[in-house]
Amino acid sequence: MQAERQKSLGVGPYERSAERQGHANGDKPKTVQTRVGAITFDVPQVREGGFDPSALEQGLRSERALTLALAEM
Repeated sequence: MQAERQKSLGVGPYERSAERQGHANGDKPKTVQTRVGAITFDVPQVREGGFDPSALEQGLRSERALTLALAEM
């Protein structure tokens, strides 16, 4: 998810560029319920918003959503 955020921003950590699309702003925990228990991911955030990792669908917290996203990768 970190690499996907870098690609979305257009630059790596601590890099400057005129094409920058936003600024990294840490991580936010997201918990997904699975059959074996809850799994918590650190989801990268972007200061200007508009970044949602493809591995985790926005708003969905079920195992089905996680399984479908991983199958598409």
